Amino acid sequence: QNVRPVFRFDKADVILSLDADFLGTEEEVHNNIRGFAAKRRLEKPEDGMNRLYVVESLMTLTGANADHRLRIPSSAI
Repeated sequence: QNVRPVFRFDKADVILSLDADFLGTEEEVHNNIRGFAAKRRLEKPEDGMNRLYVVESLMTLTGANADHRLRIPSSAI
């Protein structure tokens, strides 16, 4: 049977992106942006934000939004 992943970025405390632009060019980008932004929104002082770590070879929209970004050749990822 065919399956496709459904990412729940709104539930994640830590996100690691390995050469994937899930905020820019991947499938379901509108759902990815909505879920990622939901966990970044602070409504109360005790609310926690997710952290985004990105390892990529080229600059992407996901990398631009990263808390920590490492640029290395794609052959090293």
